[in-house]
Amino acid sequence: MPIRRRSSSSPPPSRTPKLPPAKTLPDSVKLTDNKQYGVHDGLKKPDATQRASLFVNTSVPASADKQKYITQQSDLSPTRYSRNDDTFERHQFKKGIPDCMHNGEEIMHGRRLPVPTETTYTLASKEKVTQKVMGESDEKNIAHSQEAKRLDPNGVEVRASPAVGEAYDIIRQGSTPKGKSPYHSAPVVARDGQQTVTVEQSAGSTDGTKRNTFPTVDLYRVGHPTESFQGRYGTREGYGKDAITVVAQPHGPESRQVPDGE
Repeated sequence: MPIRRRSSSSPPPSRTPKLPPAKTLPDSVKLTDNKQYGVHDGLKKPDATQRASLFVNTSVPASADKQKYITQQSDLSPTRYSRNDDTFERHQFKKGIPDCMHNGEEIMHGRRLPVPTETTYTLASKEKVTQKVMGESDEKNIAHSQEAKRLDPNGVEVRASPAVGEAYDIIRQGSTPKGKSPYHSAPVVARDGQQTVTVEQSAGSTDGTKRNTFPTVDLYRVGHPTESFQGRYGTREGYGKDAITVVAQPHGPESRQVPDGE
């Protein structure tokens, strides 16, 4: 019986799907110092989806552990972008609850948290230096920020430097004027050197409960007199020149009962 010989010819090479050509990265996109990230910064009136977009340079390696704060909260666009020799992916952050601290706590914890009701509320962040829980009351937030400044003056205000997965909290000192907010919180989802990338919500006049608002992606530079979080918001028009920026970390979360009469 004749021996069947195997063919010496190799199988045809598999074809890699050809990607569509990348679009040119818009001029309005400002890149971080090492070109790792980009945000819309040059538009007078960016729309909601533009404000919620973050461009990630695929040529710059980043750990999956750090990238999770981006990928968990955003949808990846199929469109690629390029500028010079760099290629970028666009991540659009999803709609969330228009409450700055609740938004920050959800991003830090990597999951949805219960929204406030008439009878319960959730505490889910703490000040980094003092390890005191944030959000119990405006008075306690002020006290915690002042204690943090006393204990570690190099870790607050202009020099506040949250890591990925932490947040900025700027606390107004004293009473809150009508129509203003007592604090603002901004979770950090990425860093490029001393630059931090945040994904922020702004609170309305009442506690938000519906996930119907796109966040805003923004950039700050740690230690800079005007480009830091403190420099941006610690102004007369913002939260006051005596406002204190601290770093917040995840806490709990723990559920509390609203006291009777409130």
